Amino acid sequence: MATRSKKFKYSVWLKIILIVFAIIGIIQGVYLIPEIKDMEYAFQSSDYGQSRLLESTIEEVYYKVDNFYNLLISEENIRAEGWKKDAYNNTVEWTVQSWQNDRDNTIDGVNNRYRELLKGEEDDDTRNQLIKERSEEIQSINSDYEKRIEDFKQSSIDGKIYTYRTIKDELANLNGICYCVTKGETVQGKTLETLEFYKALPYYKGFTSRFSTVEMPIEIYVGITQDEFDKRKVDYYSKHQNGIKILKKLASSLFLVIISLIWLGFTAGRRASDEEVRLNLLDKIYLDIGLICTFSVSALCFMAIYGMVNQLYDNGFNNGLILITIIILLCTIYFSIALYISSLSKRLKRGETMRHTLICWLFMAIYKSIKRLIGL
Repeated sequence: MATRSKKFKYSVWLKIILIVFAIIGIIQGVYLIPEIKDMEYAFQSSDYGQSRLLESTIEEVYYKVDNFYNLLISEENIRAEGWKKDAYNNTVEWTVQSWQNDRDNTIDGVNNRYRELLKGEEDDDTRNQLIKERSEEIQSINSDYEKRIEDFKQSSIDGKIYTYRTIKDELANLNGICYCVTKGETVQGKTLETLEFYKALPYYKGFTSRFSTVEMPIEIYVGITQDEFDKRKVDYYSKHQNGIKILKKLASSLFLVIISLIWLGFTAGRRASDEEVRLNLLDKIYLDIGLICTFSVSALCFMAIYGMVNQLYDNGFNNGLILITIIILLCTIYFSIALYISSLSKRLKRGETMRHTLICWLFMAIYKSIKRLIGL
């Protein structure tokens, strides 16, 4: 029985079967990529009312409402003063002030230069010519900076007007989402109701505006109607269940890969006939060099896979060739890790882990050289 057990444990066919299972796990994982976006729902609450998705949806509406009513306000406001503030209520005028300071410093440099040229100059024609050149240079500097500042202002205005119109369209097309903004006694928004109305909704959230002040407190309420909540709840539950299925499949794929790597490492270098640990040609590579090579191959493959996955998302997952290439790259990573684990396992079994590294070899070479030099 012990002999049969050994033969089974160290069987080449068992290793091949485990490798095949690992490759099947990789293939399964790759073909789950088109659905992997639903996996995030598996980590959220099964109750849509308690989910991060609903909370982030409401928060996203809040930021749009806050920017629309309290930052941008209107196209007229943007053209007048609104261009000076960003979405975090920070002034962007410092850019203009910085350029104005640069302009003043440049003009000071010009004045100092011409002051030196004019010093001791007695010829009136030359002095007049230098004064004229200085005036023209300063005028050119002022003109350049004024154009730069005006272009910046106009660019800021154009960008904020575009944002204003975009948010306006998005807020107008919100389905089943209610919101209102209270500024003291003034109430603005889509659903101009009291706080009690929002509290009666299946989900609502109150926010203090980022632009609220002691003199002018601003509160924003955002909620979702019952019909819209029920509709989104059904869709969310479907994605949540699908996310759990995907997570289980990915876990099974990863389990197959890990089990095969562990078994290949456990049985590396041994046969059923004896306990001797045998090495092959690849095992002659130093372990630290092998680790660097394995890491480099894996990193390059992962970078390529990352780019391909983004390409798949952009193309709607309609490229079978990219999926096959990803499978090949993942298999390359798997085999490079398997070979390194196998080599490391053999060295561990032979008690040669530290000795079979380039660092150790270099250290010993230096040590022997020092011994020879001092005559030990």
